[in-house]
Amino acid sequence: MVVVLFELKKHPEADVPEYSVMLRHMEEIVTSMPGYISSEDFVSEDGKRDLSIVCLESLEALEAWRTHPEHAEAQRLARELYFESYHIQVLTTVREYAFQRGEGRQVLYPVMQVSV
Repeated sequence: MVVVLFELKKHPEADVPEYSVMLRHMEEIVTSMPGYISSEDFVSEDGKRDLSIVCLESLEALEAWRTHPEHAEAQRLARELYFESYHIQVLTTVREYAFQRGEGRQVLYPVMQVSV
């Protein structure tokens, strides 16, 4: 799994409603792409900073999203009109664990036997 952390600070003069329309369209595209797992967005209390967490199955799925023509155009517009700054981190899974009451702790990746 690949996790993308995308933190941005909006430009003080950004047209937020216009940006929101573009963001919804980008979400429609990415959620329909092969390899998409999930995404979640958070906005700071003052509305100036956003954090998006996007999970994809592979680096290939990420590359397809990164280079999608409409996404590339949205990136250009965002740098020009909406963002003061941004920071992106691309992470790959080293280990993955889960806990569910009644089922205990499970190691999901890498798959191995673990005593609980």
